[in-house]
Amino acid sequence: MLFYSKLNKLNFRPIVRNIGAYFCVLFLFFSIVRLMNFYRFLPSSINITVFGLLALCGLCGAAINFVFNFKCQNKFLIFFWLSILVSCVLRMRYGFIENLKELIWYAIDFFLLYQIRDNKHLLDVIKKITTMSFLVITFLSLVTYVIQLNFYVEIEPNDPLLHEDDFRFGFIENRLFGLFSNPNSASTATFISILFLFEELTKSKIFSCKFWQNIIFIFIQFTYIILAGSRTVFLAMILNIFIASWGYIRSLKEISKSKRPLIISMLLSFLCCVFFCFFCTFFKKILSFLPCLFNANIKKINTERIDIKTSGDISNLRFSIWLSAIEIFKKAWLFGTSPKNLIMYANDVIPNTFMVRLKYRMVHNTYIEIFVYTGIIGACCFYPFIIKNGSKLLKILSEFISRIKNVNIQTRTAMFAVFSIAIFGFFEPGIIFSSNILTFFLWLFV
Repeated sequence: MLFYSKLNKLNFRPIVRNIGAYFCVLFLFFSIVRLMNFYRFLPSSINITVFGLLALCGLCGAAINFVFNFKCQNKFLIFFWLSILVSCVLRMRYGFIENLKELIWYAIDFFLLYQIRDNKHLLDVIKKITTMSFLVITFLSLVTYVIQLNFYVEIEPNDPLLHEDDFRFGFIENRLFGLFSNPNSASTATFISILFLFEELTKSKIFSCKFWQNIIFIFIQFTYIILAGSRTVFLAMILNIFIASWGYIRSLKEISKSKRPLIISMLLSFLCCVFFCFFCTFFKKILSFLPCLFNANIKKINTERIDIKTSGDISNLRFSIWLSAIEIFKKAWLFGTSPKNLIMYANDVIPNTFMVRLKYRMVHNTYIEIFVYTGIIGACCFYPFIIKNGSKLLKILSEFISRIKNVNIQTRTAMFAVFSIAIFGFFEPGIIFSSNILTFFLWLFV
């Protein structure tokens, strides 16, 4: 006890911040690499070694921070982590090692990343790495579209239901994968990179070299998003444009002096969103002729996604997946299935459900995932955390709309980034129960 009390008097915050900073930079770099399609062809030994060392580094920082800054820890996250642990132990017969790996990453997210999010210098470094990395990757992806360099490799040719695991490079299935393996998560991360560039844009002098440089960088990355055809990111962009235009229009003197500034600013913001939709449609049609300019043998490119065009389900089977996930939740309503044992548990308990029959391994909704993986116990621990942070976000939003000058540019960027990730979570998995670049951004900005 005496030894512990002496250690406790020492200031471990600089140590935690340094470990956290090095971990963040390395994890960001390798998370960007993992987004790329060629990553799956790297030897598994490299993946295990790199992310094993990263996990060890992050776990050390999380453990030190948890022990010596216990009072600063969020109690909801502690109980949520414990609920996941209980779920993993209860479903141990379906597998435990993969869940154990995930528990380590959850500890890093909850007890390290979430605790160092106020490090402004680190955030500046992260923003620079992100914008430059996505600029290069999206530019090279656009090159593959222009010259129509693309190919497709079936990873599981004997099982067409696992087509999501197939290797895609370039412009495939009427959407731009480019150098990315998943255009949905890549587009969301690219949009967050654009938010970082907008932040730099507001800081630079109008019509300076840096100003035009940022404009070009934004244009390149926005072009990739349009060709990637992610409806989730499109919704995120519309929401952010509506909020941003609402705040800026409301701050105009002509609007603020009117009789009904709130309604007028909302209507004008809605018109901005309508204009943006028409612009995106028009811009996409222009881009369909772009390869023709470089190769006369290439005809106009079809940019309507095949999976949406041929499917009669507007949700792309998501509604069926969600209903199936709820069926599974009813069988494990108290403690859930655990993050990595969903299908194995469902195959044992409810083998005829939609997700088991079609071999869908993910719920495609982060908010339903919380219930399915951790049950009512986990949801009761984590949803209060969401509500608490959500209320803070709504206060910032209210301040942004009513008095935009009171909200600094860094806070605006964080707000828009969290909104984008939150929307992504409605239609895609991997925001809470995964270790990727969007999870990384969420815990740094929430």
